[in-house]
Amino acid sequence: MVIEKPTKDSELASMAMHIDLPVLQQLPITDILNIRQNYGEAFYNFRNELNSKLIGIDSETDSSAFRRQLETIEYELNNIQVKEVQKEYRKIVRTLKLDALACTGSLIASFTTGGITAVGAATAFVKGISDVGKYYTDVKEHNGLFLWKLNDQASKYEI
Repeated sequence: MVIEKPTKDSELASMAMHIDLPVLQQLPITDILNIRQNYGEAFYNFRNELNSKLIGIDSETDSSAFRRQLETIEYELNNIQVKEVQKEYRKIVRTLKLDALACTGSLIASFTTGGITAVGAATAFVKGISDVGKYYTDVKEHNGLFLWKLNDQASKYEI
């Protein structure tokens, strides 16, 4: 396909086609489109991050230097950003566990003391919801969430 009057977006899309993201070959297109539809903001953030990285190399004339820079972008997307999302996800799980433990402890204490610590349980619950909301927002806005969701879906196909 030849674009007669290339735009910056078409140039970036053409460069993006050279990036090797193994998870895209592992998944059926229907799964990729489903994740793209359900996590549109994550896809948008991923695409913007990818474009910002490609803009820096679009003027590279040396093909070996261009390929090295593409490989660096591939590594960052496939490994670093996906691991950052995984780290944030683990924070959410840890926070949920700790808050559930604090809430349970407060409820048990409230039964034995006659309700004095019920306020503590409610406070722990509200704080837990607040913390989870904050972490979830951080994860939703992360540029690597789209690839993380793709990797998560691909892991379901592994034997």
